[in-house]
Amino acid sequence: MKHRDFLFALLAVACSVQSCDAKTPVKTGGPFYYETFALKTDKPLHEITQDIAFKKPTHYVAFFGNQGELVKLTKFAGSIVQWESVYRYGESGKLLSRKTTSFLPQGPSVVEHEFKDEKSQPSSPK
Repeated sequence: MKHRDFLFALLAVACSVQSCDAKTPVKTGGPFYYETFALKTDKPLHEITQDIAFKKPTHYVAFFGNQGELVKLTKFAGSIVQWESVYRYGESGKLLSRKTTSFLPQGPSVVEHEFKDEKSQPSSPK
């Protein structure tokens, strides 16, 4: 009985170590649909299907580059685009800029942020 318990414990440890080492698949391309996003990090959250997205009052559509980096994020209210952000990265993969276009009744408004440090805190808008 003790031998069997030991084998189960060993198997549990082996499985947990293997899952920790397994890499999460990187999303590339798009569109991918999300319920929300983290404002501070510009990360889309809570992936949903297109059908569910179209039934929600607001949703986000994301596109990712070859390395899994977010290259475009669009917020929809129903079928109307509220804003769209386009991200530019350096060769090292560091975020260099984010250009956001807000679609307002009086016309589009564009704000571009350049990022200067590793924490991706924006400098003053251009």
